[in-house]
Amino acid sequence: MPRHLFFLFLILFAAEIKSQPLPSQLNLSQQSPDSFVVEFKTTKGNFSITAHRSWSPLACDRFFLLVKNNWYDNTVIYRVAPTRSYKGGKIVQFGVSNNSAANYAWRDAPIKDEPVVHSHEWGAVCFARDSINSRSTDIAISLAPGIQLDTINYKGVTGFPTFAIVTGGIDVLQSFNGEYGNAIVDLPDDSLFLGRAFFDRKYPGLDRIISAAVIKSWTGGKEKRKE
Repeated sequence: MPRHLFFLFLILFAAEIKSQPLPSQLNLSQQSPDSFVVEFKTTKGNFSITAHRSWSPLACDRFFLLVKNNWYDNTVIYRVAPTRSYKGGKIVQFGVSNNSAANYAWRDAPIKDEPVVHSHEWGAVCFARDSINSRSTDIAISLAPGIQLDTINYKGVTGFPTFAIVTGGIDVLQSFNGEYGNAIVDLPDDSLFLGRAFFDRKYPGLDRIISAAVIKSWTGGKEKRKE
């Protein structure tokens, strides 16, 4: 690669990393609309999910805030694999940014746990978590019915609250590269939080989120298009 192109790449990559916000830069108390649709553009095509605040208010507030501030843009889809907590499930998971400092900061700014209101049907979307009050940025999409996730007790918390459902692009979700299975979720945070540079080097076959945007929202049953 010519030297001037190499330096241009570094500048663009640095700009991309800086685009990932810190919790301290945002209003964490901002509420989302009652319902909203997010469209994800990926390396395999587009898919969309519809979130409902009545299902999990804190999760919707956090997800809306992250999408509006470009958190998921240019990130990797690092898990396409069978579930470990029950047989027959399959998960698509993403939400680690390209900024290591931002990943640690958001890990330390989680939302509180909530009860499960809507069951884990096919296409259910929830936040991944590790322990009590640990949901932060990573989301998981179920590619199979998973009602076990409604009641499972995992590290002292019962259930994984669904906050959204897939409403478009099912074929895209099913096409994501799953060659690495669950290997990446076994990595320590020190590796997982390194972002795209690490993933591109160690796991070059991963698909990516190109961008995520709120395209519709509504309150009190009235739908309106956004952007």
